[in-house]
Amino acid sequence: MTGNRITPTDRCLAAVEASLADRTEENRSAARAAFLAVPLSERRGLLGDMDNKDWPLRVLVAGPGGLTYLPIDPPVTQETYDRALAYFENRAR
Repeated sequence: MTGNRITPTDRCLAAVEASLADRTEENRSAARAAFLAVPLSERRGLLGDMDNKDWPLRVLVAGPGGLTYLPIDPPVTQETYDRALAYFENRAR
């Protein structure tokens, strides 16, 4: 949050947190919308992870069988989705 202003990044991280806490399609869709509302130039650094960049977010919000916003990414498999979930679980520890 910048001062008293809630940024698109703040909204995105809150929506992702809600999606992880209650893994419904509605929450995943809300997290996807919030993620895509973050300016493209800010998405890669959203997690502050220089190694993974925004990969876990791209996969999480696309969901199994979904596509990320990057046309070079393949469709998200269940295995890839599970790896993204594990990323966030490890990050929470």
